Amino acid sequence: MDPSQGKTYVWQNSWGLSTRTIGVMVMVHGDNQGLVLPPRVASVQVVIIPCGITVKTTDEGRKTINDKCEELASELKKAGVKAKADIRDGYTPGFKFNVPLRLEIGPADIAKQQTLSVRRDTGVKSPPPLADITKSVPALLETIQEDMFKNSRLKEMTNWDDVVPALDNKRAVVLPWWEEEACEDDIVADRLSRKMRGLGRKVALHSV
Repeated sequence: MDPSQGKTYVWQNSWGLSTRTIGVMVMVHGDNQGLVLPPRVASVQVVIIPCGITVKTTDEGRKTINDKCEELASELKKAGVKAKADIRDGYTPGFKFNVPLRLEIGPADIAKQQTLSVRRDTGVKSPPPLADITKSVPALLETIQEDMFKNSRLKEMTNWDDVVPALDNKRAVVLPWWEEEACEDDIVADRLSRKMRGLGRKVALHSV
């Protein structure tokens, strides 16, 4: 029923938007090591991993490290961070790495009252003090969020002269157009169908 209580045909569409946006996010931010998620959409923002445990580590030493991981996770959750202590024995540390930020805790870290933080997006490491962890970690997650969007591979451009350098840097380019086929035809026929600056290849752009 329309506003005048008359029967009309329903206008509807289905874009499959949810799965497509997930796919775009994976393609834009992922790297050769796998998944890279922006902190705001990650189900786990921080993973705390026990390190430095060997066959010589006593049961008491192992418990001390694991307890510290759980303690840190609890503190971060209270600070509003989606944190998880991954103390599973059946997986190597590398299996647990694909979250925005990981914190590594070992015997030396506990002795120094610090942890080792490692960013998933850049691999940059730093040793934040445990005493400041509830302040430093949320701040670092915001920095990661901003940096990932600033450095994402998807670029919106309005100047054609900027397009080729962006493509050379392996960016995906979004160009505006005036909702007429002539616009798209011009880009495809006049620009993309010929060799560009000696690249010797055709390229594909997204238009919005």
